[in-house]
Amino acid sequence: MVLVFTLLYLRIAWLAATPFYAETAQSQSRYTLALTQGRGTIYDCNGNRLVNAESGYLAAVMPSQENFAAVASHAVKLSRQELEQLWEQGKPCVVQVDGEFDSPNTWIYQVPIRYGEHQLAQHVVGYTDSSGQGAAGVERGYESLLASEDGGFSLTFTVDAFGRGVSMEEATGKLDNSAGVVLTLDREIQQICETTGEQYLEQGAVVVMEAATGKLRGVASFPSYSTDQLAEAVADEENTPLMNRAFQAYAVGSVFKIVTAAAALEQGISPDFTHNCTGSITVDGTTFRCHHLAGHGLLDLKGALMESCNPYFIALSQQLDPTRFWQIACGLGFGCSAELGDNLITASGALPDPEELKNSGAMSNFSFGQGALTATPVQLAVMVSCVVNGGWAPSPSLVEGTTQNGTDLDTQRISPQLTQVMSQETASILKEDLLACVMEQPGQNATAPNGEYVAGGKTGTAQTGQMDKNGEEYNNGWFAGFFNAGGTDYVVVVLSQQAESGNADAAPVFRQIALEMTAKYQTQA
Repeated sequence: MVLVFTLLYLRIAWLAATPFYAETAQSQSRYTLALTQGRGTIYDCNGNRLVNAESGYLAAVMPSQENFAAVASHAVKLSRQELEQLWEQGKPCVVQVDGEFDSPNTWIYQVPIRYGEHQLAQHVVGYTDSSGQGAAGVERGYESLLASEDGGFSLTFTVDAFGRGVSMEEATGKLDNSAGVVLTLDREIQQICETTGEQYLEQGAVVVMEAATGKLRGVASFPSYSTDQLAEAVADEENTPLMNRAFQAYAVGSVFKIVTAAAALEQGISPDFTHNCTGSITVDGTTFRCHHLAGHGLLDLKGALMESCNPYFIALSQQLDPTRFWQIACGLGFGCSAELGDNLITASGALPDPEELKNSGAMSNFSFGQGALTATPVQLAVMVSCVVNGGWAPSPSLVEGTTQNGTDLDTQRISPQLTQVMSQETASILKEDLLACVMEQPGQNATAPNGEYVAGGKTGTAQTGQMDKNGEEYNNGWFAGFFNAGGTDYVVVVLSQQAESGNADAAPVFRQIALEMTAKYQTQA
């Protein structure tokens, strides 16, 4: 019988998104079916469900000739032949149906579906395996809490010597379980991130951070996956949909020039420091070329950020103490993993050590975000948040705490306090320069089309060293920026893999998210 129910479970393929169809106990005269596992719920910051948000119907049936036709007409995902096999067994069974109906010896229950048809935050939520245990994401990180919360619902039947149902004796437990984990995600912002990303990004990620607190309000990775098609997702080695790109590290390119600029200002170099870009610069025999081959001419810090001039930042980096430069990057979280919640840890990325940076070539590459440096979208969000916060870097977080009733927090996760990484003066200069990069730069795709918002930010186009089948190198396109919506400063980081450039592929995603979030808060006002 266990084998029959195992095959039935796989056939339905709800993979713990629906109740646990397995007999849990059988004695000489009693037979128990578990309709739901009672697994705890995962919520957004406003108490909206991210799992168990949709519902379906299950029919607990004592098979007989009198109820076969009715059940067969309402059954979903099971063929008539499969139902006939269950009826031949004669044992009480569970069938997924399309709604309520009347039939002898049939009990219908509306039950929560763990993962809905339009599941939000799939990479963050994760999934459970066929045994109902957390296998990825929050489901895995908070397995002990989610699994320990009671709420499973069971039916106990009296059966004859052949295991055939005689009568339904009792129903025990709860169909739903309100206890669980509360995340920092905002369902509406998450929906905006996912809808926009699906429109623009084949492979990439979006992160929305509340600058003042470091709380992640939106985290999306592309492509996504469905728990109904996990086998296909595992087999897709080209697109790796199971990977949460928001928490992985990649080459970042010119977005990192924000850190170089901060290090220079903190070391007393004036924002009026100038360099004449002729289209290239040579350092210790190595020539680095500018993307503008004719050269940008004479630039100060603001102009160099707006034009994203590599030779300027290389020249600037040669004025810096490598150790102090490294300390700024380290203070912003580069090279360190972030613990976003219990057992929820991002990649650390790669940060060259100070000794490496004493090499002029390594220092040159580091200054414009290339070389050995890699970082996660979350790390870049912390970097921009520090500028927005007047020099104070937040610790990123994804979990608010736990709840017993789905309404109130009974335990709250305490995030570390903000850390001052740069002076308020440095942050103020950088903020103004980043505003200029968006608001004053012609052709900047992050700019609001009709002045709907004011934003600052920086693009990046990073070489990856990976080639396509035609021998062309893949680039990572980035945009990391900020804007205010509803009185709150938000930082949005967009990664577009296999991109033409940050401005072409990532900046439009930022623009669309900023437009929709601004409209959302104007509507609520």
